[in-house]
Amino acid sequence: MLELQDGSPVAYPLILINGQREGPILYTGAAFHGDEVNGVESIRRITNEISPEEIAGAIIAVSIQNPLAFHAGNRLPINQIVRSPIDEMPADMHSIFPGKIDGNTFEMMVHRLYNDVISRADYVIDMHQPTTGAKYVPIAFTSLSGNKDTVEKSEDLARAFGTDFVVKTSRGGYAKKGNMHVYAALSGIPSIMVELGEGGRLEEEYIQIGVRGINNVLKHLGMIDGKPEPTKQITIKEMIDVRAHESGILLYEMDLGQKVSKGDLVAKIVNPIGHEIESITSPVAGILLRKTTFPTIISGERVAVFGI
Repeated sequence: MLELQDGSPVAYPLILINGQREGPILYTGAAFHGDEVNGVESIRRITNEISPEEIAGAIIAVSIQNPLAFHAGNRLPINQIVRSPIDEMPADMHSIFPGKIDGNTFEMMVHRLYNDVISRADYVIDMHQPTTGAKYVPIAFTSLSGNKDTVEKSEDLARAFGTDFVVKTSRGGYAKKGNMHVYAALSGIPSIMVELGEGGRLEEEYIQIGVRGINNVLKHLGMIDGKPEPTKQITIKEMIDVRAHESGILLYEMDLGQKVSKGDLVAKIVNPIGHEIESITSPVAGILLRKTTFPTIISGERVAVFGI
């Protein structure tokens, strides 16, 4: 794909499983960010368990879609950003699709990944975790961009995957055209993005959700035998961020996935000598989808995300 200054190659760990019967091509990828490991392990398990004799069609898997960030052990490829912060922006590969053949390092990597690999697929699953210091409920994002058939098939993928929550919205950061699942849908490829667990963690519970979800999609597409495991899902049509005005120690009063009413106390911020300096309340009636897991918080940081 490219080389570092000393000639060391940077390559995607690509796995291809060609079935012995005709069928669709499913692409699944993880770790666009270097602190997203649950999806890496989910893909490893799936691709080690399935043999070509079992499937119709093909699976294309890239378990680490941003090797430079993964090497750095950071959300972003911090080594390249620190070296040349102006030239290497934008640096979040997930949000700069379709990339540029003559762009910066990351735009070139995105261009190669999409044109050489992802564009060959009939369906796409992009697996994520929130940034280190945050945790989501198991949640899938489906694009409302693209033609009607692609939008419907994208939602079908999300339903089949089987997360507790499915987000259908045309607003906010997850609906931007540059996001991989949105750009793929605009290009006619039904696609979903999945968030599983806490950033920077390897969590067995969420790895198993990822494995089950990919298996469910394979069944839904007729690529392996069986039917997807049924799950009860809640549809989210809007996501609302709440940020801290004060800085201090963050104490939560509610759990992820919990239903809230407008005005409910969700968390409080206290200073080191014990005084409560801010109460965080829900601005809407909805569900607590995401919360910060760092024990401390600074003014302006996200405390929570609510879904309605």
